[in-house]
Amino acid sequence: MCEKRGDATAFMSIKICVGVPQDQKAVIAKLAFSTLGDFLNNFLRSKRETATLVSGSLRDDRLLVALKDGVVVGFAGLEHSGKSFVEISFREAARILGLKAYAIVIFRFVMIFNRVSPSQVHVQSLAVSEKERGRGIGSNLLQFSIDYARSRGFSQVKLEVTDANPRARRLYSRMGFIETKVQTVPYPFSSLVGISKVIEMIYEL
Repeated sequence: MCEKRGDATAFMSIKICVGVPQDQKAVIAKLAFSTLGDFLNNFLRSKRETATLVSGSLRDDRLLVALKDGVVVGFAGLEHSGKSFVEISFREAARILGLKAYAIVIFRFVMIFNRVSPSQVHVQSLAVSEKERGRGIGSNLLQFSIDYARSRGFSQVKLEVTDANPRARRLYSRMGFIETKVQTVPYPFSSLVGISKVIEMIYEL
């Protein structure tokens, strides 16, 4: 399923699809790394091996991709019904990332957040390539995520944003997401991951 979005006369025309073209999976892995931050990237034992692991573990049914001329320029990774957009076993992740880095990733992206309820679609990851930012791709991906959830009978779309990303926080607010919870990240994790607060935001369908 794909949908053309954007006005070519205004900035560009992009196509948003559910699922990733086979030759673009490595691009998704690279974009996913861009959301981790330099600190976590420094702990990867092998970026090439990690990219191979991630690209081979993507779930097409939970990935929304923005395509420009057939190339992925952004994606939204979704979680719902007990499944994430990427499925990697603990053993494989620990082998590639190292236990220390994996523990930090788990803390940042799982343990500090509430579990996803059966009525929710969770936007786990939202990333746009650096050279394409500021062109509305992120907001289009987010709107497509909302449409995806609505068409499948879910009642909420949930995401989190950190205090270190005020621009994204403003975007989510403009699109109708309401702040529902603020969690303080305890020390020493706050200094390790570079954030002090995580804000949960909900969009009611």
